[in-house]
Amino acid sequence: MRLIFLICIIFSSFTYASDDKVLATWLELIKSPDPNFYQLKDFITNHDQWPKLELFRRKIEENNFNNCKDEDIIAFYQFSDIAEESSPSS
Repeated sequence: MRLIFLICIIFSSFTYASDDKVLATWLELIKSPDPNFYQLKDFITNHDQWPKLELFRRKIEENNFNNCKDEDIIAFYQFSDIAEESSPSS
């Protein structure tokens, strides 16, 4: 019984550490004037319920990403909510 309790405590501490890392990444992306395209894309993809994702999408649109491949940007737009939002309504 104690072993199960200890495993639960250890697991919950890993969960909080993971949440802290996600929060730190989110704050870094919010504050960064020149964020990395791949970090923004990965955050939007993996944490689609977090706040301020529209800001991340806007940063992707506004920045000149010389450090990424054109096909990666195109793929992001093709397979994201942005493609749906920017398409005209029928």
